[in-house]
Amino acid sequence: MKPARGARRAATGWVLAGGRSSRFGADKALATHAGAAYARRVADSMTAAGARRVTLVGGSTEVAARLGLARVEDDHPGCGPLGAILTALRSAGSDHAWVGACDLPLVVPATWTALDAALDDAAAAVACDERSVAWLLVALRAAEALVPLEAAWAAGERAPHRALGWAVRVPRPGDELRNVNRPEDAPEPS
Repeated sequence: MKPARGARRAATGWVLAGGRSSRFGADKALATHAGAAYARRVADSMTAAGARRVTLVGGSTEVAARLGLARVEDDHPGCGPLGAILTALRSAGSDHAWVGACDLPLVVPATWTALDAALDDAAAAVACDERSVAWLLVALRAAEALVPLEAAWAAGERAPHRALGWAVRVPRPGDELRNVNRPEDAPEPS
């Protein structure tokens, strides 16, 4: 039985941390803003929004331990974030999976709530603002989204923006979608 429209559903959170951070020059998962590591900030926003469990995808066991997070090995290491999203969906253990890249340290709990609410009408929802789409800030109905994403992967697709092009866009305000790829992209200390 499908939950009532707008009802709170059990969600699991997944923080993607398997990238090389080559443009940043250090592991972005451990970079800090406002006294907390980027990946921990993403995980905490999911927990505050109601995720029943948050797990790191990729990265090292040492990084996961420093962050205080459980970790799963990426099924497709070195193949980019779409493989990590597939890993999360295969491991979800709940109908809804929230996936966020570790380099989005300004995401807030309301974003996860808004993305999850959009799953009433779609199998995937991505956050966006007036300038861009945050393809690595996504909520998915795990079983339904896995089918087209697995098909895209099998066809050779590796880009999340093409594989998730069908996802509904959920507008979000302000800086919370800021992706930190280089040190100069980092938010000002608060």
